[in-house]
Amino acid sequence: MELQERDIRILNEVSRWRFLLGRHVVGLCDFPSQSTASRRLRALVEGKYLERKRVLYGFPALYTVAHKGRVLIGANKRADKVNLALIPHNVAALDTAIYFHEVLGVPMADFVTEKEMHVADGFATRRHRPDFLYHENGATVAVEIELSLKSLDSLRDNIKVNYIEYERQIWVLEKRNTKLERTILNEIEHYPGVEVLYLTDILNR
Repeated sequence: MELQERDIRILNEVSRWRFLLGRHVVGLCDFPSQSTASRRLRALVEGKYLERKRVLYGFPALYTVAHKGRVLIGANKRADKVNLALIPHNVAALDTAIYFHEVLGVPMADFVTEKEMHVADGFATRRHRPDFLYHENGATVAVEIELSLKSLDSLRDNIKVNYIEYERQIWVLEKRNTKLERTILNEIEHYPGVEVLYLTDILNR
């Protein structure tokens, strides 16, 4: 197949987010329609640049970068491991990034993914990183997707670290009126520059 500039963009986006669903390729790579994106994705799969995998019953197929595609874009030759338990969380992060891109006008080049942050950390002790960052008017904004209530100590630590390292932080919760929401709202009272968004509003925009 004859590769186009947009094909390289697709491969890079899939690589830096670890995987994409078909609808994410439309949003992240500015395709005019799902059908147009699907045709190009099919060509990249047939050309062995991408792999299309169904890993969860009743869930859309995931697109990941195949070995040939990783070599082409200069990515790590080892395939990214997709944690099945984190797929809904990672999909929510992608949906949120597209929301910021399409509704708030954040350029795709201004996003930094969790994977990119860990790569930049090198071989240092692995530490918590936000799901993604973006830059806005000279400020760095951390975005955290929190779909389930975890350890209160971990939650507090993550909010505190984000407060120290970034100018703003946004926590995306699945819906309103939950114990998780009450916990987050109680914690962020102590930290200016912290906001809460809801995944239900993002998906129903």
